[in-house]
Amino acid sequence: MKEDSRVKSGDITPGEKLPWPMFDCEGRLLLKKGTVVTDIDQVNKLISRGLYRKQKIIKPSDGTEPEKLKKSNDTTSPFFAIDELIGHLSDVFASILAGTENTENSVLRLCAHIQLLCKIDADAMIGSVHLQHARKYTLRHPVHVAILSELVGARMGLSTQVRASVLAAGLTANLSMIDLQEDLYYQETAPTPEQMQVIRNHPDESVRVLEKTGIRDNLWLEIIKQHHESVNSNGYPDALKDDQICKEAQLVSIADRYSALVSARGYRDPRISGDTLKEFFMKKCEYCSEEMTLFFIKEMSIWPPGSIVLLANGEVAIVTKRSSQSMWPIVRSIIGPGGSPYAQPYKRDTSLEEYRIKSNMRIRRDMPLNLSRIWGYS
Repeated sequence: MKEDSRVKSGDITPGEKLPWPMFDCEGRLLLKKGTVVTDIDQVNKLISRGLYRKQKIIKPSDGTEPEKLKKSNDTTSPFFAIDELIGHLSDVFASILAGTENTENSVLRLCAHIQLLCKIDADAMIGSVHLQHARKYTLRHPVHVAILSELVGARMGLSTQVRASVLAAGLTANLSMIDLQEDLYYQETAPTPEQMQVIRNHPDESVRVLEKTGIRDNLWLEIIKQHHESVNSNGYPDALKDDQICKEAQLVSIADRYSALVSARGYRDPRISGDTLKEFFMKKCEYCSEEMTLFFIKEMSIWPPGSIVLLANGEVAIVTKRSSQSMWPIVRSIIGPGGSPYAQPYKRDTSLEEYRIKSNMRIRRDMPLNLSRIWGYS
């Protein structure tokens, strides 16, 4: 990217339309020509990271919105689609944080795509939550929260429209503390008092950021404001309890907590899914209602897709599909009894004695996994 195209402090005037579109250092559109920028502090943050008036790679000038996604169908790998969606979420975040108006539809298009992917292959989507962790935590985590919220929300009987508001909240709940959240991902010590203040303020602050862009969906905003409240009144920012917390906020809360626990941090391995679900059951009236906890556990099942397991024959396998008999999911073996990786995954039916699941397993965090191939998409 040529330096003479780089935007400098003072090039943008608050309240005036941009005379040109702006792109990040990888050529992705962040702000369209004519956008009225209201929050100059957020723009200055973008400038410090690299903001340009020209694209790195010339693309067709067809007016395509950055968040527009390729059409999915049942032959397209949902893992590719999720990776693409995470990239578009980065663009949407940048637009919102820059104070761009009318970003609501951009977020809702991402929500609709997540809903479609969950309808096409719910098991692969749960597998993504457990195993698709290559992208930055602050981008993949909200997508994983939205996936879990969609699946559990559908089990609860929430309408498509209500679930769209839930997903939108899950995607944007931590919007105001993205930089701090990325720092905390690697930080091995407890948050400082200053960091804790930002954490406790972020539900209200995220609502403020979204309202500035014109978002008026009351449910979306209420969920964000309440998603760190606990039914035992130990949450924040308002120490609400029991039915004072809407069920949709409780849904995002449990999805947020689960996704965080089963994801590795810079300093620790991911929690095993079965252990996490067991802990949720034991503490089912601590964070959210017992009903919500049971909805969540039933949707995940005893062996959630993406769980890594040891089979009776000594193979290491990945759960790829839940079954009507929750004890006996379909798995694909990836490592042989001797410890050598297979050249290709082998489908196993765990209802058969030789392929029964003995226990959860951990594998190396850096072991390459072709999720599309494991789920049969390539």
